[in-house]
Amino acid sequence: MKCFECGGEIIRERVSFIMYTKDATPVVFEDVPADKCGQCGEKYLDAALLDRIQSVLEKGVDHPLKEIKVPVVSFAA
Repeated sequence: MKCFECGGEIIRERVSFIMYTKDATPVVFEDVPADKCGQCGEKYLDAALLDRIQSVLEKGVDHPLKEIKVPVVSFAA
């Protein structure tokens, strides 16, 4: 399979990424099985996995594996 963005080779690996719930709460998903372009880093997830992620975002996270503290920086005047 070739990357739709750059034409690079797609490799299977586990990735991490952040998604946001409707109330703007960030949720970090770790060790997600995904196809990733070895050239530009574009990630591809299958439909069943996206359904699971959507379910977590809609229902909320009852028992997270861990929680992290994230610094917030503002560039507002």
